[in-house]
Amino acid sequence: MQWLLRSTLLLVVAGLALSAYGFSHFQPARPMVGKSGVVPVEGRRVGYALTGQGPTVVLLASAGRSASDFNELIAALDAAGYRSLAIEAPAAGRSDPLEDPEVSLHVLAGDVAAVLDVVGPDPETPVFLLGHAFGNRVARAFATDFPGRVRAMMLLASGGRVPPEIDVEEAFQTIFSSPPLPDAQRIPVIQEAFFAGDNRVPDYWVGGWHPLTLLTQTRATTQTPIESWWDGGSAPILILQPRDDVLAPPGNAELLRRAFPERVRVIEIPEAGHALLPEQPKILARVIVDYLDAYTQED
Repeated sequence: MQWLLRSTLLLVVAGLALSAYGFSHFQPARPMVGKSGVVPVEGRRVGYALTGQGPTVVLLASAGRSASDFNELIAALDAAGYRSLAIEAPAAGRSDPLEDPEVSLHVLAGDVAAVLDVVGPDPETPVFLLGHAFGNRVARAFATDFPGRVRAMMLLASGGRVPPEIDVEEAFQTIFSSPPLPDAQRIPVIQEAFFAGDNRVPDYWVGGWHPLTLLTQTRATTQTPIESWWDGGSAPILILQPRDDVLAPPGNAELLRRAFPERVRVIEIPEAGHALLPEQPKILARVIVDYLDAYTQED
């Protein structure tokens, strides 16, 4: 957990992404699929994209990333008969920055609840949660704070306790350098930190980084006791663990499985790193849809 704090302090001290120049020169994320909208939450906007019909799957993205990373998965969920609600983090997409110095993972979980209150379903109809990397923290905080609204969770590349296996500070310094470094320098670092082996870094992962989002998420992480979200409430959990994840090593998934063997299942995804979604989209879609179908077919 402390690696994220150290990385952000490095960003602040070095001035890597704090100027208007730095923000404006990061390549924008690709658009999210679906019908976009915003929900007002205490004077700021929280952006989302909604598509499909059926049981709702709430999607929460990785640190500093847009929910458009889920575009391919959303297409698969749509085809399988599910309603996807992708919610943008503060300062990503149509979501406004969150300047609250007391921000926590529970505040971000409250944003999810606020969006659900507007677009549905109603609080008596539990949803499925899917969190990628940092998004798993928000998903687990939401499941802790609103247990009656969660049917089951899917956590992709979930970390929190076992430290990374690479120098995250150095990697983030390169990725978030302001002004941005040439792609020839950034891409190998993105590849090493987020992708397995020789897996190609797609163009939308070269861009689509949000420094303000990362800063807010880091503050939220460091100001939230891990014990307040780690258990993920009482909902069943499926962990999709990338075999070659150096940012959230497999030990994190094993800790959660050992603690709650009756409700936590772990599936290892081969030839995948922390990015996971662009690396193994077909495998992920199949496993996730099968997991969702197992629940919905009970209805």
